[in-house]
Amino acid sequence: MAAGLISSLVGRIPHKIAMELMLTGRPVSAQRAYEVGFVNELCEPGSETEAALVTARQIASAAPLVLRFLKQAARHSIPVGLVEAGYSAQYQAQMLARSEDAREGALAAKERRAPVFVGR
Repeated sequence: MAAGLISSLVGRIPHKIAMELMLTGRPVSAQRAYEVGFVNELCEPGSETEAALVTARQIASAAPLVLRFLKQAARHSIPVGLVEAGYSAQYQAQMLARSEDAREGALAAKERRAPVFVGR
């Protein structure tokens, strides 16, 4: 198992389960992978594409700046400590609060309509 795969596995599921999988080499069923958090969702064979598209549409309908912030915050929280990640998240949240999309989101909620985000 390559080093990148090892660190990725250890970072994605509980340490003791990652160790068990790596040290035993036992195959993992889809159900077990779901139970330990290695996969997010199970679906019937043949429905994988539709399940992925449902998730993709849900993500695509979200505010672009918020998505960018969440992805950056998640990426930055892995290699650095929680304090550094917290400072970065706080800064980015302040930037988001001053964005056009934040104003549009609040106005859309007030007017009970779907927001139209522009990514600024």
